[in-house]
Amino acid sequence: MLHVKLPTALALSLALAGTLALSACDDDNAPEPQQEEASTPTDGDTAGAPTADCPATSVAATTPGGATLTLEHAAAVSLEGGAAYTVYLSDFAIDAASLSMFSTPSVPETGTLFTVSVTIFNAQGELPVLEAGQVVEADRPFGELTFIVTTNEGATFDGNSAGQQGTVTLTAVGDPVCGTVEYSDNVRSLSGSFLAPTRSF
Repeated sequence: MLHVKLPTALALSLALAGTLALSACDDDNAPEPQQEEASTPTDGDTAGAPTADCPATSVAATTPGGATLTLEHAAAVSLEGGAAYTVYLSDFAIDAASLSMFSTPSVPETGTLFTVSVTIFNAQGELPVLEAGQVVEADRPFGELTFIVTTNEGATFDGNSAGQQGTVTLTAVGDPVCGTVEYSDNVRSLSGSFLAPTRSF
């Protein structure tokens, strides 16, 4: 298991993806702390009408299991005042209003979920808030802004990131967050745009 010092909220977010704490997958029935407060995004998994700058979610994907599909649903959580985002891309509807720091969207048996986590690993001090127009590169060193991608195919999780390369471009931040992703590694790929209603924690 990878051991990384992260701010508390960021560590919890990455546990959602199963990348740094796979044991979080066993906590689905744990009660959420009462002090949790979050913004309420648009109901369902849409966040207003798409625009020329923020088109509807459409991401061409290949999975570790060898499937090729188009992901047309998205939702997100933001942390640390907008210093980190976890964006969920899927081939099934996501109820954005149900998202929390402590659970990922439930994946149907035949569903596919990609989790894109944008953050600074091993961050020191106050984290800078992400801004519209930023281009985030994969495979950056600890202490630099980067992103990682994981996949759930039904109940099968895959966090292998060997060979990762690509970018996430943030067109707009807040609720919704939108942008584009161009990414590949040895077992998966993503290419397209996303428009994600966002809960802030």
